[in-house]
Amino acid sequence: MGDQLFEKWKKRYEESRVRDDVDFDTLSSVPVEPLYGGEESAADEQIGVPGEYPFTRGIYPSGYRGRLWTMRQFA
Repeated sequence: MGDQLFEKWKKRYEESRVRDDVDFDTLSSVPVEPLYGGEESAADEQIGVPGEYPFTRGIYPSGYRGRLWTMRQFA
């Protein structure tokens, strides 16, 4: 993942609303990082980061850590 793209995402992630009353870890108590990415490749540039076009990783920079459950009703 490009450093420029990662730094832009990191800034937006830190500015976003993230729940701090919830521990994000696995059943084995291994912490889950907010973003995982590989080495620089063409695929990383196509996939992008959360909150950035083409939104393949979600529409929020925090990756849904701010709103754990959203219920909506449509008529």
